[in-house]
Amino acid sequence: MTETAAEQQNIIVNEKKRGKTLYDASPLEIFGKNFLAGFSHALGAVIIQVAFFLVVGYLATIYLWPQIEPMMNLLSRSVDSMEQLQQTMQLPAQMQGSSAGTTNGKPTTVNNGTSIDPQVIQQLMQQYLGGSKATPVPAAQ
Repeated sequence: MTETAAEQQNIIVNEKKRGKTLYDASPLEIFGKNFLAGFSHALGAVIIQVAFFLVVGYLATIYLWPQIEPMMNLLSRSVDSMEQLQQTMQLPAQMQGSSAGTTNGKPTTVNNGTSIDPQVIQQLMQQYLGGSKATPVPAAQ
């Protein structure tokens, strides 16, 4: 049986439509298809993850931030107060007032050896804490 040219052409067309199998493809073609599939899978996952975090961040900003904003403001003021108190502890002697603070008859000193007036510290704390009542410092006797 001899095949005509038309039949041979139909066979070639059918083989091209069928495509290559794993056994017919070259290693480079297999690598290229798998690389493209893996890359698109990873890129899609990253895009979905970024979209998820944007939505969650937006919802947290709308619903959660009003609940925690007062606490964050208080924390910010507290940190500022601590920084101011630290600066107060390092004041030069002319800013401390005329009488030195005492604790059990001994002058209160800071790391650099200068004495601290407790009344000055109390006034500064009241000033930086926005007028809130500070615990009074007992006078030395």
